[in-house]
Amino acid sequence: MEEKENSQGRSLKLYETFTVEREVNFNTGENCFLSRLEGGLILLDEDAIEPDAELLGAPGKKVFVFKAVAPGKALYQLAQTHVSEAGVLYEQIQPVEIEDDHIDRKSGGWTDHHELLPEEMAVFQEAMRGVVGVQYTPVSVAVQIVEGVNYRYVCKSVTETNPPRESYAMVYVHQALPCNGGEVMITKIVPFLRD
Repeated sequence: MEEKENSQGRSLKLYETFTVEREVNFNTGENCFLSRLEGGLILLDEDAIEPDAELLGAPGKKVFVFKAVAPGKALYQLAQTHVSEAGVLYEQIQPVEIEDDHIDRKSGGWTDHHELLPEEMAVFQEAMRGVVGVQYTPVSVAVQIVEGVNYRYVCKSVTETNPPRESYAMVYVHQALPCNGGEVMITKIVPFLRD
C-alpha cells in the first residue's frame, strides 16, 4: 500500500487500500464514525480497538480501512460524537484522487488477461501454499470484482513425477473482503486439454 498525501488530499492507485485511525475514549462516551463517502472509495472494514485493560480511562482507537475501486475524484469525512454533547463534530472533508492502472476492471465482469501485478502475484503465492504434486507458474491473470476478488490465473504446470509432465491449467482463486477475514483460497483448477 503506497499512498501519497499532499495539500490537495490523498493520491492512490486503483485497488490500493489505506487505513485511517482516530483516538476515541469509549469510557467517556467519545466515538468516531464515517459520515460521508463519495466517488470510487468503499469502506472495507471498521474496527474498534479497546484500550489496555490495565490503564483505566486510557483511549482506544477506531480504525477505518478504505479501498479505491474506481478511478477519479473521491472523498470521505469522519465525525466525532460525545455523549455529553448534543451535536456532532464533523471533520474536514478529505479528498482522494484515484489513478487508473490502465487495466479495465469492471465490477462483476472479468478483465482481459494481463501480466501479473505484484499484489496479484502475492495472492497467487498465498493460495498455492501447501499445494503439492504439481508446480504452477502463472503466466497471466484476469480479475473479477465481486464480494471480494476472483482471479483466473493461466499457469504453466509441471508435475513432480518422473518424468515430469508439462502442460497448462487455469487456476481460479477467491480472495474474501478484509472485513470477512481476507482469506485466499483456490476454488478450482482446470487443466487445459492436451492434443
